[in-house]
This record gives sequence, C-alpha cells and structure tokens, in this order.
Amino acid sequence: MKYLEHSPYLRYVDESIFKHAIDLDILGVNEYAWPSDLVIQLIKLTAKNNLLILGGDVLVMKKGIPSYTGDSWTYQENDVVEGENKSLDYIKRYIDINGPDFLFAIVVKK
Repeated sequence: MKYLEHSPYLRYVDESIFKHAIDLDILGVNEYAWPSDLVIQLIKLTAKNNLLILGGDVLVMKKGIPSYTGDSWTYQENDVVEGENKSLDYIKRYIDINGPDFLFAIVVKK
C-alpha cells in the first residue's frame, strides 16, 4: 500500500473503503483524499487505533482531477479524542454549509 510511512492510519483501512480513495500523487502529494461519506468512518477508525489527527485539507474534483479548495483545519494539542471530535465537527459543519461533494485528506501524527 502506497504512502503507509506517511499515513499510518492506512494500515487499518479495509479494502471496501480503500477502493474509494483518491490518490493525490497527481498533485505531487503522498496522500489520499476521501469522499465525505467515508472520511467520517476513517476518522473514527483512526482515533479508535489511538492515532492523533492533526488536521486535514478539503478538495474538490474538477474535470476528474482533485483540486485543493484552500479550506483546512488543524489541531495542535495531543489528545486523540479531542482531535477526532474537532475533525468530525469541522467536516460535518463543512458538509452542512457546502454540501457533500467534497473530498477530505487527513493528516495523522506519525
């Protein structure tokens, strides 16, 4: 699996979820972005495995290519549950305001 060294949460991702990942290699980034309906599951899975979410980026598909929107969130403390909650709150609020047609890339502490 690509990017495992950069994204330790990937070792816990089931193939049924992973098949929906959007590889950001085309943007020069060693990471994946996830559809809004799956990123919430991934955040919960990440926290369940005691991995700290430091934030993430919002992307949108434009003509089949992922593109950064410029929107993001960060978490600078060291509490796994609080990092999970901040991420979930941000994403749910973002979707409520802008709709579900976005991708989210999460940053997890190594």
